[in-house]
Amino acid sequence: MRPQGESRAARSAVELDAEEEIDLGRYWRAILARWWLLVLGLIVGAAVGLLATTGQSRSYGARTLVYLGQPFAPGGTTPIQNLQTRIGIVGQFALTRRTVNEVAQEAGIRPAVLRARISTKTLAASSRARADQLTPLLEIRVRDLPPRKAVDAADALARVIVDEVSAYVDVKLSTYQARLDRNKRELKKVNERLEFAVKEQAEILKDRSIPVVERLIFVANFNNVLTFNEQRRSSLETSELGLRDLVALARGVERAAIVEPAIAERSSPPSRRSAGAIGAAIGLILGALAAIAWAPLERRFRRSRPAPSA
Repeated sequence: MRPQGESRAARSAVELDAEEEIDLGRYWRAILARWWLLVLGLIVGAAVGLLATTGQSRSYGARTLVYLGQPFAPGGTTPIQNLQTRIGIVGQFALTRRTVNEVAQEAGIRPAVLRARISTKTLAASSRARADQLTPLLEIRVRDLPPRKAVDAADALARVIVDEVSAYVDVKLSTYQARLDRNKRELKKVNERLEFAVKEQAEILKDRSIPVVERLIFVANFNNVLTFNEQRRSSLETSELGLRDLVALARGVERAAIVEPAIAERSSPPSRRSAGAIGAAIGLILGALAAIAWAPLERRFRRSRPAPSA
């Protein structure tokens, strides 16, 4: 029984192959019989592709670069990890509803339209370099908008992201500024004390009516005042210089910044040659399908027509 079953399966496979060859042969003969449909599809497809490219208005986009900054621990230069260093989170933040609504209102664009036209990408010279990993550049693109709106939207996005990721650094800068203001007030008072002490000491030295012993005591007291306040002034000036260095570090390194403002750029449409080739290929395929389906459709149409009455 087994050899008989195997021979039946072999005959079925041979018959199936023969049917496939017959079908392919029929398709090929149908294509050859109506070759003009392929030529027509080729010509029409190429023409449509060229016309689509010619009639397409070139859209604009805008690109801006944002430096995300590298925050440090308070009062030091030890890098820390926060929102600024989470490049994936920052990229997603550009697409949040609050960000899109805020930027859309500023640029005069519908939020749904703007959201579909925003894209972000990380730029780094080398993924192996520690510095590049800590201080990446974020590229923000807004595409397929009028040039003015594309620029406004890209710039607004960059500003929102810079302000959002720099919240920690802004607090540090506010603290540094408060300490600088206090230093300036204290330094002003110290200078006033020094000026007063120098003036009083000079008057005592000129006043011959004061006994010598008392005069020496007064001069010694003013010398102590001058020495203390000069040391205090030196300490305040050193502290101010250190605070200015920290402010410069926070503004130049830690805080995010817009590296390259947005500029309108024309989007490059497909070339006429590519568009024509794609259209011709599509037309050729449609022509082949039409040639294959021609005969069955023609027979069906003839059968559906009513017979002429006698």
